[in-house]
Amino acid sequence: MDFFLRHASRLDTLPNRTPVRAYDARFLFILCGKGELHLSERTIPLSENSLCYYPAGTQYFPCSSPSAPMSVITVNFDFTRAHTDRIRSYHPIPISAPFDMRELKATHLDFPHERFQEAFVLENASHLRESFVKLERESGSSLPFARERAEAILTYIIYDILAEREKKENTLIHTLCEYLDEHYRTVNSNEAVANALNYHESYLNKVMREYMGTTLHQYINLKRLEEAEFLLLYSDESIEEISERVGFANTKHFSTLFRRRTGTSPSHYRKRGKWI
Repeated sequence: MDFFLRHASRLDTLPNRTPVRAYDARFLFILCGKGELHLSERTIPLSENSLCYYPAGTQYFPCSSPSAPMSVITVNFDFTRAHTDRIRSYHPIPISAPFDMRELKATHLDFPHERFQEAFVLENASHLRESFVKLERESGSSLPFARERAEAILTYIIYDILAEREKKENTLIHTLCEYLDEHYRTVNSNEAVANALNYHESYLNKVMREYMGTTLHQYINLKRLEEAEFLLLYSDESIEEISERVGFANTKHFSTLFRRRTGTSPSHYRKRGKWI
């Protein structure tokens, strides 16, 4: 991708506005102080080294704490160079004022990464602090190739965010699968898994689908059915005992899922296996 930096500046005092929307994508990096970011559906606390992102058209309202006003670096940019004719910064538009959808630069829709399709906040992005400081400095410089250097830094920031997320989720999927491989017999809900790992269940489901191609519930049932296949062939336990042992509370439900997976009933699977 060829990102376009429209504007970057440092604000030592962040003015508290009413909720606004912007025509292009925005970063807001908190250099010091604390406050809150109000989005249309939630409020997120902000502190030093917090990084906020919101795509074009997002309703947002960063608000400083009276006791610790925030100093910030704000960055306006596009994900493509389709609108380089507009170099000047877009002023955020109060939600009470008309918003011209013809001016909306929704270039995030052309960026093939889900991460940047919705607003988010990184609570501790201290490793990107120096990059934002350099970006702001270069964007205001008249030296040769300053804009190119600033856009290179912007590119680094965006892909670093993606890389950190990938690293985090790779670690998480490993931890998640290890937990399920050990506890699949006793886990009775997605909520129980989420509570054990201290994540929201919808996020765990999303990561599981993305990396394993299955939901939490499907993965748990798969592990149970795999063990049941082994026990049917190499133990003398009854089908009811096996069903309970691998974690199914209902033998009928177990049999239904087993037939769906293998194409035959547990009893026939056992008989067929012993004939081999």
